[in-house]
Amino acid sequence: MDESNESTNKLIKKKIAEIAAIENDIPGVIIIWNAEDFSLKYMSKRGLDFLGMTIDEIRKMGVNYHTSILNPEDSVEYTPKIFELLRRNNNEEIISLFQEVRPPQQINYSWFITGCKVLLRDNEGHPKLLIGMSIPIDSLLEMAQKAQRIISEKNFMNEHIHQFDLLTKREKELLKFFALGFTNDMISKELFISVETVATHRKNIKRKLGCKTNYDCTHFAQVFNLI
Repeated sequence: MDESNESTNKLIKKKIAEIAAIENDIPGVIIIWNAEDFSLKYMSKRGLDFLGMTIDEIRKMGVNYHTSILNPEDSVEYTPKIFELLRRNNNEEIISLFQEVRPPQQINYSWFITGCKVLLRDNEGHPKLLIGMSIPIDSLLEMAQKAQRIISEKNFMNEHIHQFDLLTKREKELLKFFALGFTNDMISKELFISVETVATHRKNIKRKLGCKTNYDCTHFAQVFNLI
């Protein structure tokens, strides 16, 4: 067992050294984590300079690294994706994460997009290292705004999925028409049902979703990919 651990540790050191040797050629921040406990194994100079910290200072933070430097609210979104990546253990798979990062002495977060994959496995094929490459997107205002919109819509979906699931297949079909601006009369002719039936469906859909305005209905349709 000791020989196996020693062999794995040598592989880890060798792999990290290989990455460190080319870090200046990589257009982003490189981060390497232990795949078993998510402790930080390596961060490229760009990342350390951004944080204003040394690798030893970050390591001493332990688990606080994830809550002091990263926005803990984001972990609700990306932690399950990382666990699934490790479970599938597919050498070709890459996942992308939106993360908010800040140096400890600062108040405001900066947006990064991170691509993540398994970097190293032990002799039995178990993941040992994860690698991520993070690129700042705050300087690209339009992209940052889109990222925020995606995250907001994802949060809305998580908060309202139980309401959306109350809709029948027919009600979801009608919700799409409502969101596209169809009147009751137009929908009546399109689906060959009475105007009164359409009006009843509209009322029931608003009640189930808690919508007060037509815009609220449109928002549901957009977030749940009906339009």
